[in-house]
Order: sequence, then C-alpha cells, then structure tokens
Amino acid sequence: MSMVKPILALVWCAYLVGLRATRVLKVCSKFASQCVPLIKSKTNLQHVLPFRNAHRGASGLLLGNGPSRDLVDLDGLITFGVNDVFLQNKTLHYLFQIDKGLPGGTGWLANQRASDSYTCLFRKFHGYFPRSPNFGPPRQVAFAANASIIEFAGVPTYKSTPLIKEIGKYQAGGSASSVIHALQFALYTGLNRLYVSGCDGGSSLGHSKNIIREWIVALVFAQQKYPDVRICYVEPPYALRSFFNGRSLRFAACESGNATCNILQQVTNCFK
Repeated sequence: MSMVKPILALVWCAYLVGLRATRVLKVCSKFASQCVPLIKSKTNLQHVLPFRNAHRGASGLLLGNGPSRDLVDLDGLITFGVNDVFLQNKTLHYLFQIDKGLPGGTGWLANQRASDSYTCLFRKFHGYFPRSPNFGPPRQVAFAANASIIEFAGVPTYKSTPLIKEIGKYQAGGSASSVIHALQFALYTGLNRLYVSGCDGGSSLGHSKNIIREWIVALVFAQQKYPDVRICYVEPPYALRSFFNGRSLRFAACESGNATCNILQQVTNCFK
C-alpha cells in the first residue's frame, strides 16, 4: 500500500504533463507566430545577462555587410557588427560571428585568423546553435579567440523562429539573417535609438521572400517588446518599406533615379 500512492502520483503527473503538451501543440499549430519556445540557457545566463540594459538610453548602430553600411556616422554610437563587417576597418563595440562559413567564401572560416585576433571595444560573441552545432564557429575555439558565446534556439535555416526578449535567461531566437540574430542583443542592452545599416537589398528582388518575412517578424517583435525604442532602417528592401509607418519605425532611403535625394541627409533626419 505504501508504494501505491507514489505510483498513482507519478501517473497523475505524467497525465498532466501530457495534457499540457497536447494543448501547447494545438496552440502552436494554430498560432505559430505567437508560440515562443523558451529554452533556458546557462550559457546566456553567464555571457549575455551581464549586458542587460548596459547601454540604457544610448543610440546604437547594427551593421551588416551590405552597401549601406557606410552611410551612418559611427561617432557617438554603440556599434554592433556581424560576421565579416569588421574587415571594413570599423571600430566595433560588439562583433557577432554567427556563420562558420567556408574557406575562400564568407564567414568565420574565410577570415579565421583576422576574426580571432580582432578585439572589440566591449565584447566579441560566437553564435552557437545546439540543434545545429556545426553552423557557427566551433564552440571550443571561443576561449582562444577571446570570444563569449551566445546560444540560439532554432536551426539556422529560413524556417521562422520567433525572437526572444529575455535572452540573458533563455536561448535567443531568430533565423534567416545574422543581423536579425544580433538585433535581439542590441535591443537587450537598453538602447533608446537604433540604426540598422548594411542589410539592404538594393532592388525589389534583392532579398528573398524568406528574409523579408523574417524582417517583418523582427519589426513586429521590436514594436511589441521594445515600444520605446526608435529604429531607423537605412535602405531597407522595397518589400519592407510599407511596414515603417509609425514613430518607432522609420527608414532612410532614396528612390532609384531621384538625383535630388540626399541619402546622408535622409539618415540625419531619420529621428527628427
């Protein structure tokens, strides 16, 4: 009789867990965009949490490696760069090496020595995906490269993965673009204003539908989770521009063939 109660208790717990899992799966299948996988991360607790609100009230610049990367003056901005952008002789506060890449191509392997020896003003991060551990730089090289690790929940493909606000406690989200991955960290540091530059398509076909879709997810995330942060996207793909219609989300761009448009002035006026 002494064993019956514990066994019944275990059976009841298993039933409740199964019932909850079934309900969660139903909700996720019906409202996929609102089903956020919160996976606790000891790695992010150690390496990311210390940067929560580290730059409260400051202005920042999130840099990809596209043509518009040189249109924003770095002076006075907290800079967040991804992958190979450090090769442009830019002084970065943060660098995120998300892609392992290929020798002779782009990513960490293409410029391994330069990346490992590069020193940020604040911190260098290597991206790590537990579900796809071969995608980013090998975890074991982070110490020699004087890099911290930021852990991501999803598989780095074009499959939509929700962004996460509390990335100091949980694995970060995002997919399709290293800039989207790094966006979560930039916002997490407590910025008041953020430029996004170097992530432009250059034409209506410059970005795939998948990346456009993920940027929509990212912009909705920023508006909902960080409503007081003003974001200026420099030269966004055409398909995205209709989503910038409020005080918090703006863009700076010149239409093709408009000789009188001054893009630098557009950038300057973005937050006015």
